[in-house]
Amino acid sequence: MGFLDRFRPPGGLEHPEAEQRLQAVDRLATADLELLEPLAKGDADARVRQAAVRRVRNAQVLAEAARGDADPGVREAALAALVARALGARDDADGLPAVEGIDDPKHLTTIARSAALESIALAALGRLSDERGLAGVARQGEHAAVRQAALENLKSAAEISHVALRGEHRDTSLLAVERIDDPGLLESIASRARLKPVARRARARLRGSEGDEAAAAETARAGSDRAAQERLIAEVEALGADEAWDEVPSRLERLRDSWIEELAAVDDDLDERFREQCHAARVRLLAWQEERALSERRERDLEERLGPRRRLCEAVEGATADATEAVLLEARTAWAALPEAEGPEAEALEARFLAACAAIGEARQKRDTEEKAQSDRAEATRQSEAALAKRRESLKVLERLATTSEALAKKEDAALAKLERALRDLKVGLQEIPPLPTPKDHETIVKRLKAVQAELLPKVQTLRDTDRWQRWANAAVQEELCARMEDLAAAVETEGADLSAAGSGMRELMERWRAAGPAPPDRSMSLWNRFKAARDRVREKADVYFQKQAEEAGGNLKAKEALCERAEALSASTDWMKTAESIKGLQNEWKAIGPVSRGHEKAIWERFRKACDQFFKARDEDLSKRKGEWAKHLESKVALCERAEALADSTDWKTTADEIKKLQAEWKTTGPVRRNQSETVWNRFRAACDRFFERYKNRDAVEREGLVAERLALCAEIEALAPPAETVQAAPAPTGDVTAVAGEGSAEIGAASAASAEGVPAEAAPAEAAAPVPAPPASPEEMVGRLRAGLERWRRMRGLPPEQMGPLNTRFFAAFDRALKAHPGAFQGTSLDAEANLKRMQDLVAKVEKLAPSAGSAPDTSGLTPGERLASMWREALATNTMGGRIADESRARAAAEEARRAQAAWQRLGYVPEPERRRLQQAFDRACRAIFSARGADGPTGPEGRDRRPGGDGRPRGGGRGGDGRPRGKGPGGGGPGGGNRPPGRPRDLQAGSRSSGAKS
Repeated sequence: MGFLDRFRPPGGLEHPEAEQRLQAVDRLATADLELLEPLAKGDADARVRQAAVRRVRNAQVLAEAARGDADPGVREAALAALVARALGARDDADGLPAVEGIDDPKHLTTIARSAALESIALAALGRLSDERGLAGVARQGEHAAVRQAALENLKSAAEISHVALRGEHRDTSLLAVERIDDPGLLESIASRARLKPVARRARARLRGSEGDEAAAAETARAGSDRAAQERLIAEVEALGADEAWDEVPSRLERLRDSWIEELAAVDDDLDERFREQCHAARVRLLAWQEERALSERRERDLEERLGPRRRLCEAVEGATADATEAVLLEARTAWAALPEAEGPEAEALEARFLAACAAIGEARQKRDTEEKAQSDRAEATRQSEAALAKRRESLKVLERLATTSEALAKKEDAALAKLERALRDLKVGLQEIPPLPTPKDHETIVKRLKAVQAELLPKVQTLRDTDRWQRWANAAVQEELCARMEDLAAAVETEGADLSAAGSGMRELMERWRAAGPAPPDRSMSLWNRFKAARDRVREKADVYFQKQAEEAGGNLKAKEALCERAEALSASTDWMKTAESIKGLQNEWKAIGPVSRGHEKAIWERFRKACDQFFKARDEDLSKRKGEWAKHLESKVALCERAEALADSTDWKTTADEIKKLQAEWKTTGPVRRNQSETVWNRFRAACDRFFERYKNRDAVEREGLVAERLALCAEIEALAPPAETVQAAPAPTGDVTAVAGEGSAEIGAASAASAEGVPAEAAPAEAAAPVPAPPASPEEMVGRLRAGLERWRRMRGLPPEQMGPLNTRFFAAFDRALKAHPGAFQGTSLDAEANLKRMQDLVAKVEKLAPSAGSAPDTSGLTPGERLASMWREALATNTMGGRIADESRARAAAEEARRAQAAWQRLGYVPEPERRRLQQAFDRACRAIFSARGADGPTGPEGRDRRPGGDGRPRGGGRGGDGRPRGKGPGGGGPGGGNRPPGRPRDLQAGSRSSGAKS
């Protein structure tokens, strides 16, 4: 290791010690900043990564550190570097990569609002989606295009109105007003907007014109606070004056926020000045940043060029005398190995190095000389030790005399007698100086005593001369005062003299006499007698005037006492306005009255002021009391507002309407509140009342919404019991899936169930219905009970129009069918057992088909005319009567009809069956029944059990009942499908149901 290396700071970018790496990062030259990128990405110490991030110029490296570094300090430093780079970028190549590396909406908002380049601000705005951030850019952005783009991206009416209310720039605020259609927001902007043109435009949009009303409203609008605006402008102008440039950005942002948030309105000229000063402050900040960067760069270059030479000079200068020869040789060798450097700094370091080397050569010689002198002094000390004690005592005595005399000489107000005594002691001490420890001590003490003597002599002489001359001067002053007092006495004795001025002059001359010093002893008494004689002459004449003044002062005292009595009489009054004016008049009268007798000024003034204070204190207390009453009234009104708001969403129309009318009547009985709060609380109460009565006017639609929500909730409950439609597997039974509900006679339900089984969504399902939340697994008994309860609830609910009921029916019974398919074993032996119901249905169909006449027993009359068909029927009837078979046929037909009616009754009691089989068997059953009743010559039953049972317009199944076991009974084999009951011949059930139901599918 060379000599220079021993004094060079150890370590580098790859040093094992973190402290050394940290120093190396700080010392690294600007041209080598790329070497810091590996440290910023993967150094083990967070401090090193943070220091590297502060100096790295690669935006990609900074972005990676800001997003993925484990240490929050490193992330914040990287993010701050990116933001600073984006804000101060001079071209897109430098700023756009920094914007791409930032994800935080807050920093993106800052860049979009304050970036120096418009392209950088637009790039930051393109990555910003936060509504509040967009509103902030629209209000405060530096570039017009950026502000307009931010406003176009805003969707929230509240944020758009905030831009219009608090925007700094007229163009953006006016565009925001154009995008607002809500009259309430426009009224708020018209009354509260900071910029007057914005408020005018809002009022114009409310009224539809810009006529006289808008001008009158603008005139009535409260003026802006110009003093507050100019104060903020002055603070912006002063930014940077204290050289605290690092705080300028945050202070500027705070002032801009104050300009927007704290000022209710601003003047156009001051608003323009404020923006200009903000821009100027940013320009000054950028200039300072560039200057600082240039200075730092120069210092680093100078340190790289001259640092080794400076450290070598310091090392040579700090070398000890013990190592002088070796250090000198090695230092000269290291200096010769350094690269050449030019300039005045290099020449100065060269001279410094040569001087340090020369000093090293002299160090040993000086050390030898000092060692010899020290030895000689030690010998002399040992020889003089015996006599030294006595001489030291003599020296202490003289030093005490010198110290005392020096303190007296420095004292400004020392007495002349003390100074003269000190001079005598110094004179004796100089004449009889005893032997002292060393000649130097003798010389020093003599010199010190003579010096203080020389200092005291002129001071004593000066004091003597001053005392003599002061007395002489005082005599002249006293003579002048005597002459002026005599002149004053002569003037008083003349006719019409101003005795008031004479009295003041006499008092002034007496004060000056007291202030004058003593005169020479031989003239002091004569001058005083002369002054006293003239003073007595003036006093004799002035006493009359003073007596008159005393009488006037007594009159003034009486007048002021009268004012005190009047003020005391008014102090208990409660007529605040009138009495306040009266007391102010008394105060003006008080000022017009002259002074009172000496000694009474304070007492009479305290009395008058006490009476005035008593009234104004009572007035202030009354005002405070009224404020308390206003607060109580406000609490009552707020309570009424809360009660009205609680009733605003009620659906108990009549009761709530009566209650709100009572609240309105109670509102009128509450007392007043503060004027600035009255409008706000009234608007709140009126809004709650208006909200309820608006809903009351549309109560039918509100009730329908409640009914729809109730049915949707029940649909969600049933869907929670059933698996999703796509997960339900077809049942292995040959009879098909169970998709219908017994006793519900609805074509819509069957169609929806079929569509659900085929994976086709119901077209008319409510759009707002959310996916059901899966319920926890239930036992079979619980499943059956919950499905039955849901079905009963569905029946009992109030009806809805067909266009709303159809999709709800589809959704409900689709979920019901999925629950049945998911748990087929749970419903065995119940009215929901699909296989058993299907078997009974097939038996009934087979039974009625056996009872129906065969197709071959009757002649085919389909191709005949009505007349020919009637003739054929006549011939058949005659043939039957002739052969004697009419009675037998009629008996068989009657028995078949009775059996068909019993089959229909049994059909009504059937439960759920699958949709395809139900439809096919329904058609066969109806066809056989029609044939039986046609052969009988009569229609089916006309009683309640024979009529068609289909859901009405509200979607609720009609009829239905319970069996002996309490289970719900359906109206047909389809569990509420269109097959229940008889129909007139030739009227298919499907067509009948389709004509009455909406949204049904065949």
